Amino acid sequence: MNNVESIIDRLIAVTEKRANYEALHHYNSDEDERLSYQQLYLEVRKLAFVLKEKIQPGDRVLILLHPGMDYILSFLACMYNGAIAVPCPQPVNATLATKILNIIADCTPSLILIDSHLDLNPDKKPTEEVGNYHSLLSEIAQHPIFSVDRQVLDQVHPIIEPVYHPIAFLQYTSGSTSFPKGVINLHSNVLHNIQLGANQLQLSSSPCHMGSWLPPYHDMGLIAMILTALLTGSTLHFMSPYMFIHYPQKWLQMITDHHIRYSAAPNFGYAYCVEKIKENHLASLDLSPWEIAICGAEFIHKKTFEVFFKKFSSAGFKKTAFTPGYGLAEATVFVSTEDVINPPAFKEIIHNGHAKLVACCGKPLMDTLIANPDTQEILDEKQEGEILLQSKSITPGYWNNSAPVDRGIFHEIKGITYLKTGDLGMMENEKLYVFGRLKELIIINGVNHFPTDFENSIIMNIEGLNPGHVVAFAEEQNSKEHLSVALANPRKISLTNEELADKVEKIIESYHAVRPLRIYILKNSAIPKTSSGKIQRLKLAQGVKTGDIDSQVIIDNSIGEKTENSYQDDSLKDNSSLKQLAKIAASILRLKDKEKLSFDAPLKNLGFDSIHFAELMTQASQYFRQDEHKYALERLGLQSNLRDISTYMSLDRQEKSTQKTTRFCSRIENINKIKDYHSSLNIKLKDKVFCNPYESAGSDTIILRGEAYINFGSFNYLGLADHPQIIKQVKAAIDQYGTSASASRLVAGDRLITQELEQAIAKHIGVEEALIYNSGYDTNFSTIACLCGADDLILYDA
Repeated sequence: MNNVESIIDRLIAVTEKRANYEALHHYNSDEDERLSYQQLYLEVRKLAFVLKEKIQPGDRVLILLHPGMDYILSFLACMYNGAIAVPCPQPVNATLATKILNIIADCTPSLILIDSHLDLNPDKKPTEEVGNYHSLLSEIAQHPIFSVDRQVLDQVHPIIEPVYHPIAFLQYTSGSTSFPKGVINLHSNVLHNIQLGANQLQLSSSPCHMGSWLPPYHDMGLIAMILTALLTGSTLHFMSPYMFIHYPQKWLQMITDHHIRYSAAPNFGYAYCVEKIKENHLASLDLSPWEIAICGAEFIHKKTFEVFFKKFSSAGFKKTAFTPGYGLAEATVFVSTEDVINPPAFKEIIHNGHAKLVACCGKPLMDTLIANPDTQEILDEKQEGEILLQSKSITPGYWNNSAPVDRGIFHEIKGITYLKTGDLGMMENEKLYVFGRLKELIIINGVNHFPTDFENSIIMNIEGLNPGHVVAFAEEQNSKEHLSVALANPRKISLTNEELADKVEKIIESYHAVRPLRIYILKNSAIPKTSSGKIQRLKLAQGVKTGDIDSQVIIDNSIGEKTENSYQDDSLKDNSSLKQLAKIAASILRLKDKEKLSFDAPLKNLGFDSIHFAELMTQASQYFRQDEHKYALERLGLQSNLRDISTYMSLDRQEKSTQKTTRFCSRIENINKIKDYHSSLNIKLKDKVFCNPYESAGSDTIILRGEAYINFGSFNYLGLADHPQIIKQVKAAIDQYGTSASASRLVAGDRLITQELEQAIAKHIGVEEALIYNSGYDTNFSTIACLCGADDLILYDA
């Protein structure tokens, strides 16, 4: 008998207290899905029951599902069986395909969970990516696979008890694709850390509404949002990260519609809202209930807070809501956050010889020291050093790494083991300031990239370019971090500087789906290095910025200003779809000459990254008034080209159409209030109406506890079956045709009677023909499926 509490044990305890309260709400464009805690627990047990025969406690289960309700249920079902969940993104590009290949090799899963969204067909991929997908397909084929389909589980009646294993899941850090590191998350780590975070953010005392668009395979999305909500008895409203990238206003609309108190995003998420959300959306927003707006996962810029507050204060956003925080996967997620009652504070510090504004991340939730990264000497307040952490939230290490201390992840001080975070910071007045990284990571749109990944891709694809002659580093532009590349000693390469830089740009875009901000050629091989030969990337970045390092900018993608709504030029409406798309693409990439854009080149070769692609889909769908849901980000990717997109969106067909314009209702007022009312009504009536025996049943009513209710469970809720004329005709039909124990008269073979009835109905309503089916089910799946077309509207009274 296990005496150690698990995540599932805590979820069961919450379910017992809040069975009928809403646990999860998938805020989906197609159809919202809601689960109460009782329904959630039942769905988890159903899936766990099916998976039980396929896995053993301690087995790793790779989750390759689309971010949605099934992802969360699958994650919980794995832990219910004592299996170790391995949450991963779906491999929508070659970089992720390679990363997942390496994760599979590292964790050796016993089962891989997939769904209908997973598309690994190499025939649909660019030539240079085919090998990645063939390798991934071959690797996946060597493992048992289970396709998650909850419709199949409806008939499952699970009798299953939870099984405990100390390891809950592996969190693979979103850094290097070559050497993935699976952070081990124990149940005890997670429960301890969520308790720390919930207490600090005042989430423990009373459950609330939370909202998230963050990926469920990222520690911030999985732990700080999903598990924190479920283990505090709160309601989580969540959407796909793809929806946020396409329509960031829906995140804030979700916060408005559901009075969300707690939500989180990295710095780029807030900046993205400022850039993309139009002024006309502000009138529908009410952000006053949003009391905790966590900002973490990457460097926090004061300017981002200022412009976000300036834009959305009119919608009720409060200064005190913005809550800077610091965390990392090795510490589960929460390390420190500012107090929720305080507005964000920024302090100017001198870092690498230059002034920098740094956010106060609040008082650490665990034992925190600042140490000299070279000598490990403990430093005093206001001294810059490496952040060291000690807590029950700290991971025991990485998967398949039997000696993490030897690898430098831990350091022992006076008999106590501390985690070396690799992050630079300082303490002042017992509060933590984080302002740099020893690891020299480049964080682009919230995703960690190791510089060596970019450098290796370039070196492997350009003959004559040697290690140490190419350096990837971070540069800041408009309060966002970008990738830049410096090249030294290119004399041995038979390319001009322009040709070399162009090739480097294409390699980065092809292999990493990232567009570099600038590409430099360094003069005199001026790459700064330590005495031991290590590249000093931070010094290089500072040197090219100040001019201390002599360099020439060959490619500069920071030049040019985007013209707001330039794609809506009425003079272009008579041009072809491809030219329309080219203008939109040129506007997004800030290109002055759209004619330079190839219609047939992959988008990533044109300089698109995933954010650019989402913006292209959004702007094109708005301009051409197409259904926004046609363009799922995971279906069309950066490997597609402008011609592919034009064909897929049927824009050419729309231009040639002579049909009159159809007006669509863009918004159904108060629909979410109606859904909330319906959900609350179900909860209120559960014990009163549902799952209770009838005391008596009339023709169109039922009696429950002495009260009469209309019986919508029968086809006689209008009471017409008791009409004297109906009774008279039924008796006459019995006398004439007799009775039958068959399913219907159609099955019994009285086809002539059926035809007479069909003809009578057709004549009565004035049509040529009518068809009769013996059930509504047959009507739906036989007739409607055959007759419904792309432009048809079906109104059906169930």
